[in-house]
Amino acid sequence: MPECNGRAEQFIQTLKENLLWAKHFKTIEDLRLALLEFHKIYNEKWIIHRHQYKTPAQFRGDIIDNRAMAV
Repeated sequence: MPECNGRAEQFIQTLKENLLWAKHFKTIEDLRLALLEFHKIYNEKWIIHRHQYKTPAQFRGDIIDNRAMAV
């Protein structure tokens, strides 16, 4: 799936622009905590076009619900 690599690269660019280039980290622990916070915010608050304007968490929830109904 060639598109998967492009999406991964796009996410890395988003991570760089919104976290890694935007903040200075004094320690690796500060970076680790910032990455965990970014992960939480991205999954719970970012609205993604390819997910029909839902957050990643909402989109995953819909997929899980649809699979449960199919069984």
